[in-house]
Amino acid sequence: MKNEIEKTIKNGDEFKITFYPQNKNYDVADHQVQSDTRFAKWDNDCAFISKPKTKTASPYIKFFDVEKNEYRTATTKYRAVSIFLNNKNYTWNRY
Repeated sequence: MKNEIEKTIKNGDEFKITFYPQNKNYDVADHQVQSDTRFAKWDNDCAFISKPKTKTASPYIKFFDVEKNEYRTATTKYRAVSIFLNNKNYTWNRY
């Protein structure tokens, strides 16, 4: 079943995404995990991946980072991903 944000978001939507990047948090205890917030845009290459191909991978969202001008992934390895779109906050978590 699709999460509410998966039903709502569409191509061209700009939003703010908050997540816990693995590269920033790889060597800290879970209670010290730090978040990152980015301005993002949704397009045809973006996706919600709830079932990664490997058993050790966590669900993630592929999004376009407007500031870095590149695609990035937001994983649910540490905590749920938060998306702020159209003055509403959505939580995406596929454990």
